[in-house]
Amino acid sequence: MRAASRVMSRSPRPGRLLRRVLGRAAGQEGFTLLEMVIGLALLGFILVVTLLITSAGWRTEVQASTDYEVQRIARDMMKRIVDGDPRPAVPVKGLRAAREVLTDPDYPALAYRVTWKDSSEVEHDDAVCYYVSGGKLYRVVSPYVSPLAVVTTGGTELTDKVAHFGLSQTGAIPVQIILTITHPRGASITVQTRVTPRNLDSGG
Repeated sequence: MRAASRVMSRSPRPGRLLRRVLGRAAGQEGFTLLEMVIGLALLGFILVVTLLITSAGWRTEVQASTDYEVQRIARDMMKRIVDGDPRPAVPVKGLRAAREVLTDPDYPALAYRVTWKDSSEVEHDDAVCYYVSGGKLYRVVSPYVSPLAVVTTGGTELTDKVAHFGLSQTGAIPVQIILTITHPRGASITVQTRVTPRNLDSGG
């Protein structure tokens, strides 16, 4: 009996335990106001640093994405001009297969004549023209009519991100093409090439 009473006497009384809990909740044994201010300041600093790191990573990702986009567009446009475009219902042959070329670097516009046979052995004699107006690159394909002339109206819009379309003077061989593509977010790339049409001398 004595041992049991000793054990019970060591445990805190319910009233004393309640006073301890209430005292801690009231701040008597909790954080001081200065400690809370310092803690909130540290938390705010950590949040600001985290946001800055996240924002920088996001900006880097966006920049990489726009750089890739303008590179893709520039290379695709140049490939369509030089090597042709197989995507339309009637494929468009490129400058490399041209038998006659006309450039107007002042406008700027590029026109060329190309003859070819499709898979059904139907012969095509096309005049293909690329021109830039209002920052947009257009392509016009029509039956060839002598003499070859540049066309600067109508056609199919290929892209609206052209900042520069440079061409060599008429009669200059190889034909030089300089194409600069820009993005609204500021990314920009310039691609250029020189093309010697393979059918100029043979006439077809």
